[in-house]
Amino acid sequence: MTAGVIPDFSPAEDILLSEEAVAGAAMASAEAAAVLGDHVRPEHFRKASYGLIFGAAQALAERGDPVDPIAVMAELTRGGDLARAGGGPALHGCLAAGTAVPSPSWHAHRVAADFQRRDAAAALTTSLGLVTSPQFDPATGFEHIRKLVDDAVTPACDTGLRPMSTLVTDVIDALEHEAARGLPTGFADLDEGITGLAPGELVLVAARPSVGKSIITTQIAAHVSVDLGFPVLLSSLEMSAEEITLRLIAAEARVNLTSLLRRQVAESDWPRIGNAASKIGDSPLAIDDTPGASLAHIRSRLRGMARTEAARLLVVDYLGLLTGPKAENRQVAVSELSRGLKLIAREFAIPVLAAAQLNRGPEQRSDKRPMLSDLRESGAQEQDADVVILLHREDAYVRESPRAGEIDFDIAKNRQGPQFTITAAFQGHYARCMDMAPLGWSPSSALGNEGR
Repeated sequence: MTAGVIPDFSPAEDILLSEEAVAGAAMASAEAAAVLGDHVRPEHFRKASYGLIFGAAQALAERGDPVDPIAVMAELTRGGDLARAGGGPALHGCLAAGTAVPSPSWHAHRVAADFQRRDAAAALTTSLGLVTSPQFDPATGFEHIRKLVDDAVTPACDTGLRPMSTLVTDVIDALEHEAARGLPTGFADLDEGITGLAPGELVLVAARPSVGKSIITTQIAAHVSVDLGFPVLLSSLEMSAEEITLRLIAAEARVNLTSLLRRQVAESDWPRIGNAASKIGDSPLAIDDTPGASLAHIRSRLRGMARTEAARLLVVDYLGLLTGPKAENRQVAVSELSRGLKLIAREFAIPVLAAAQLNRGPEQRSDKRPMLSDLRESGAQEQDADVVILLHREDAYVRESPRAGEIDFDIAKNRQGPQFTITAAFQGHYARCMDMAPLGWSPSSALGNEGR
């Protein structure tokens, strides 16, 4: 039930008759009480006495006791509710109504629908009160309103539970017919180790500034959308949509990004730029560069895309710049943002790929390699994420390093598989990375070392 009082506007003329019939039918047997309980609950009844009778029948059924009119009367007496339920005459009237209808489940649906109508009205009334208050805070208020409305439109008795027989069938069907578990990232070794970006998962790409996390996350977004043709929402809080588009063109056309930024394009580059622009322009990639976007804003964008074609991937660059809820300190706020991104992944059944900032820990160590404990401001990021990819480039610290032009993907957490490290070629001048031949290691060789 949503916050606020459910309005008592006039019901359909015969809704109370349906309530009486459902309460009476539930008294017939434990089986009847269980079946009707799949559609309606005691608190859904407009008339409280019918809800009490229905609730007593359900309580008996849940305990495994016999359900009949005498047992229901005894249950109501035991709880001190017999008088409130209307006594013997009310039970007799319900029983007569229940036995007179051939399809009590149809009447249970009507009772549930009437409750949802009143519940939706309560949600809208409460929402109106929130937005008209001088203390209304959009950062948290719209998210609260969204939850009120979502709860109101959720089916009245939706438990979200599926029988194991259904679950097993669905899993076996996926094994037989689905080509891959998740969306490919475009990096072959990475995909082999994490089995792609799976729906419902939160994947963090973390690094120190200027190491390449924006390039990696943008490139993965482009691979899924431009190369594979799937809708992607890229929420960029650090760069404008124009800056990202220039990076996409540089990577796709293999044109120096600095030349594009300086508007110094060689004549020989224009055909490749034109082809890249056409390919990128035809893709279902959506870039949202709203500064300081909140989780509620991102949810709104995803719901808007779903009206035409739902997003298959959300990319956030980066987590630390999201506007969080008011909290006692920054650590709590970041924890809420991390948890919120994970909930978005579950709610929309899509993978969420988010860039994250590391603290100065790597710079204080001799080898400069990042660790999970370097995740900035909150350990909740490590806890909420299904996969954490730590990026490391030796030439970010030593320009003349023999490993210049290489970037390491250190998969420091992998809930469904091994921890491992791969190396890719970093082509910063093109704003992209490329696969390299594995250096004596394959993710398949470490599948027994699963990181939980």
